[in-house]
Amino acid sequence: KGKVIDRVTNSPLSGATISAGGKNIATTDKDGSFSISCTNAGIISLSFVGYEMQKIKVDCNDKVTIALK
Repeated sequence: KGKVIDRVTNSPLSGATISAGGKNIATTDKDGSFSISCTNAGIISLSFVGYEMQKIKVDCNDKVTIALK
């Protein structure tokens, strides 16, 4: 679980894409929130039009907030 926000304004980013292993696995909702299913730690990629793509390592039990710029 997590949330994607704008790094400058801290506003939620609705419609950001979260992927792992080259597969799209989630899109953020109107509050910038997302949820993915996983069984172990891994790298996820986050992208949103007009922002830099970001890759982060996550553990399945972590709740993360990712700020895109």
